[in-house]
Amino acid sequence: MPAAPRPRPRDLRLTRGAEIRELLKTGRRLSAPPLRVVYRPTDRGHARLAVQVSRRTARTAVRRNRIRRRTREAFRRLLSDSGMAVDVMVLAGAEVERLPWDELLARGRGVLEQIDRIEQAERIERGEREPSPPHPA
Repeated sequence: MPAAPRPRPRDLRLTRGAEIRELLKTGRRLSAPPLRVVYRPTDRGHARLAVQVSRRTARTAVRRNRIRRRTREAFRRLLSDSGMAVDVMVLAGAEVERLPWDELLARGRGVLEQIDRIEQAERIERGEREPSPPHPA
């Protein structure tokens, strides 16, 4: 059986305002300072990501963009390795700019592990079978 096609980079991002509003309205929230995460499961077969940094967090566009780039790259790496199928919105705080890279990855990994545990518990509650691990391509 041929491997499923890999999603294009644009397909890995939440870009439509309506989708982001729906996620913020119906998604679940987790916090691991300086990261706040809103997520919900999706049947797309892959994760999608949006990152938000408010002006209150960082006054200059240069700082907001740096925070956004670091957060996006950390979660891109973590989500691609996880095989999770969730829409994720990360609200990043100013401390992301100063966190060492390994610490940022560790906090992001912790958030994704929490999401995975919650989703597994809910699948078990619903009586669904555990999904088999992804096959190597």
